[in-house]
Formats: sequence, C-alpha cells, structure tokens
Amino acid sequence: FMARQYSGTKAQQIRDELLRQIRIGNFPRGSQLPSEQKLSEQLGVSHMTVRKAVADLTAAGYLRKEPRIGTFIDERISGSKLQKQLGIVCPAWPRPIFNESMMHLSRIFEQEGWICRYAFARHWEDRTIEEIWKNSDALVLFSIRSREQIPPELLLHLESREKPVVYVGNPDVFRTDTVSFDDEAGIEMLLRELRKLGHTCIGRLSQRIPERKLRPRDERLFLEAVAENPWCRILDFDVECPYFESPASAVYRKIREQGIGDCTVLAGSYSMILAAHAALIDSGRRVPEDVSLVILGENGDLQFLRPRPACCSFSVEMQAELILELVLRRIADPDRPVRNPKVPPRFDHGETLAESHTVMQNK
Repeated sequence: FMARQYSGTKAQQIRDELLRQIRIGNFPRGSQLPSEQKLSEQLGVSHMTVRKAVADLTAAGYLRKEPRIGTFIDERISGSKLQKQLGIVCPAWPRPIFNESMMHLSRIFEQEGWICRYAFARHWEDRTIEEIWKNSDALVLFSIRSREQIPPELLLHLESREKPVVYVGNPDVFRTDTVSFDDEAGIEMLLRELRKLGHTCIGRLSQRIPERKLRPRDERLFLEAVAENPWCRILDFDVECPYFESPASAVYRKIREQGIGDCTVLAGSYSMILAAHAALIDSGRRVPEDVSLVILGENGDLQFLRPRPACCSFSVEMQAELILELVLRRIADPDRPVRNPKVPPRFDHGETLAESHTVMQNK
C-alpha cells in the first residue's frame, strides 16, 4: 500500500489508495476488504482515518458493509466505474500454445475493458483455482488433469452458472460453455493431404502418461480415423513421460536408438516434432527427402523455423474470440443453454512435407 504520493487530507489519501487497489484488481468485486484495524496497521494511520476513507468509498458505491461480518467490494459496481476481471487457469508447465492463447485472451478481453488474472496450477486441488474463481467475474479454464481428480466442491462451483465459466478442451468434460479445436476435422484434413502425397505409413508421436489409463482424446480419434482408412497404417511411437514434463528428450532418444522403421512421415506435437527433426538429422536422415514431418494441433512461432514445418493447426486467436463471445452472452443470459463452438483446422504444407518415395519414383 501507499506506493504513490497523494494530495489532500490523510483520509482522502487513504481513500485514493484503496480505490487504486480496487481498480487494478487487487480487491475484485465481492471480495472482502481487510479489517479497519489491519488496514490502519498496514497504512500507518489511525483507525478513524481508515474508517472515514471506507465510509467515503461506501457512499460512492464501491464498498458495502455487512454488520458483524466485514466490508466487501460491491458486486454491483458498474463497468464504467470498475473493470471486470477475467480469471484464466492454466497448467503450471509451459507449452507454446498456452502462451499464445494467453496473449490473445489478454489482448481481446482488455480491448473490451477487462482485467486478466492468471493462475498456474499443477493439480485441481491447487487453492489458487478456488481463489481465482471466487475473485473473478468470469473464468477461462484450461485442462489441468482428468475430471475424476476434481474436488466435488470445486466441480459444483464451476458448473453452478453463478458466473460465466468457459472450458477450453473436450466438451464432454464439464457441463459449461466450451471452446474446442475440431480435432475430427483436423485429422480428416491431415489424412487427406497425406494421401494426396502418397504416404501410406504414418508414425504417430505420442506421450504415454503413467497415471492415465486411457489415451488422450485426440490420439484415440487419430487411431479411429486411421482404422477407417485402409489405404494407410499407423506406427505408434509413444514415449512414457509424466503429464507435466516435456516428452522431447524421450522422443529424441527413442528415434536415435530404434529408428523409425519404414515410416515416410512423422506427426506429433510441436516439441515432439522438433525433437524428431533433430534426431533424424543427427542420424543422417534428410527432411523431407527421406522423412516428412507434420506438427499437429499447435504452431508456436513456426514462421521463424528453417525449414518451416508443415502444420495442421488451429487459430488460437479465433479461440479467444469465441471465448469472449461465450462470456458476454452468458453474462447477458445466465440461463441460456450451454454452447460448444469449435475452431476449424487449417493446413500449411511448409517445407517439411514432400511426396512419398513411391510417388516420386513413379514420376
């Protein structure tokens, strides 16, 4: 507190500082202000000075008092007087797509007058998730772990419709508004492009997580799609790695030690494909002359990589725009049916995807 200098009486200075703390998001709507005694100790002023400052803010409509309970930031403060807060919950381990998503979410929501606050959690029981839900006007939730690991009380809050909650991921996980990538369309697009180029043996790089009994949804969809296309077969290059660790090192070691068999193309996440590229080059293989590479699902800063990777990806900017639309519509109509819009895929051939050896030999 009191990091700035203010003019006016002591009570006016305390009032201005408390108002600044409210406006920058340190005291969100509905949160409880510290007691007058604690504030007087923190600010180094008398109890009566704090009481007068609090009374001024209460009269101005920023605070409300509950007898024998405390003083709270008024939930009814208009958007013209106080910005709304968006809570964003992300996994505590970094991935390029999370960084890009947060960048677009921050830009788009701040243009609409919102303040964005972030919580990075390793598991659903992390207290920061409950805290950011309580102290935000709306919540955007990226997957941390499986639904089965969510504490019942937290799940009840998230699905209560007390405030807008948008889940980013599989629409079957939460009974809330959801924005997801259209994985089925993306897989169909990838297989269609590979078939045009004559690739019939696809190596799927995947991460096997010890604590998970089932494969991730996108991997299951990929295998199901391949099973419905008899012209191609799949070789599964899975590496065992905990959910919160990058599988890149394990992918590199596996390819260096075991090779890739007769695969003509490898497909996987951003970090896996970068590791596979390094392993192939270090093993004397050429990309894409000997082996093609395709990144699935995220693109990062691919335009700066050489050669530029082929990528079947989704627009995280469109994802952020859909999230904003869902939040605003839920605020306008809290009881409307749940919506689950999908972001369509896009395909960039880049410089790491070429025709298969068979096609080139037949020309």
